[in-house]
Amino acid sequence: MLSGQIGSCNLGGAISIAEVAGAALEVIEVPALTVLHGRAAGEGIARRPIVERPDAIFAANDDMGLGIVQAVKNAGKIGEVTVISVDGTENALQAVKAGTLHATVAQYPYAIGQLGADVLALLDALDLPRVHFCGLSMGGLIGQWLGIHAGERLG
Repeated sequence: MLSGQIGSCNLGGAISIAEVAGAALEVIEVPALTVLHGRAAGEGIARRPIVERPDAIFAANDDMGLGIVQAVKNAGKIGEVTVISVDGTENALQAVKAGTLHATVAQYPYAIGQLGADVLALLDALDLPRVHFCGLSMGGLIGQWLGIHAGERLG
């Protein structure tokens, strides 16, 4: 699993799932969740002897996943390591169609927008013009949506 800012991903959940499944989980921390940092991590993984390479890499976002794919491709190792990422960006979807990225997980932007609108409707119904909002995981995404679309309601 590639991770940038540990607080931004559910590392504890990933570790718990790996333990329950009896799977080995190696966490590779990188300074930022970018294509360049993903490529650098991917180059390190691709240089490992085949017996030390992971079966799969899960990247924290599509930019990192695409960087890893490029590094694996440059090393001539396409097909030897499964790469999966998150966001469902157009570039990642194209890479999936091309067969270089195995999967990308979309985060349902329409659902996030609907849930953000639901939060605003609830605040209106409760006559709360301005609130502090804290959300984790999907709630964090809804909080970002609220900040963009109704920032004046947060404080």
